[in-house]
Amino acid sequence: MKLRLGWAALGVAVLLSGCATVPLSSIMALSSIQLETTDLAQFRAAMRLPDALRPQSDGVRLRAVTDIEGTGEMVEEFALVAVSDPADGAETGQRIDPGYTMYVFALSPEGRAGLEATREAIVDARAAGKHGSLSLSVALDEFCAASPLPSGGLYATSLIKTSETGHFVVLTNRVDMRSAPEFAGALDRVKPCTTP
Repeated sequence: MKLRLGWAALGVAVLLSGCATVPLSSIMALSSIQLETTDLAQFRAAMRLPDALRPQSDGVRLRAVTDIEGTGEMVEEFALVAVSDPADGAETGQRIDPGYTMYVFALSPEGRAGLEATREAIVDARAAGKHGSLSLSVALDEFCAASPLPSGGLYATSLIKTSETGHFVVLTNRVDMRSAPEFAGALDRVKPCTTP
């Protein structure tokens, strides 16, 4: 199952698998993000998910799409790792209702180095007078079922934090994964988690 949240350089185009829009209250904070200069060490992505669903440790990636004039579009993926510092979870500012868990992710050191190189290529292209763009999305590609899925809504909330925002900003709020057609089939196929 794939959940995506993302934003584009020089504009805000955030989505959770195409089924939700950014809350109006988040637009101003998100518009302050400068992908060309943001401190990648401070980047965090967070997802509040039902306890019955758990992201797989190797299934979380930051996807970068670059489009440089004369070279065409290039897609790269960089590893995201779970952050275990309780402060990161507390900083989301989100109430964690019973039956839900907050997961927070950061770029791995290798991911930061790779994305920095990609960013530099865009900056160099612009300095040479070429048009270049960079867009990023976070994909949680692999989920497992920690317990039988409950009946009713399965609500997911996504958030992001950068050096510009200074705090977590809601991207999508309480999207019902069960009612979205693109999630329904994936939920039917989700496998049990093999680790506690």
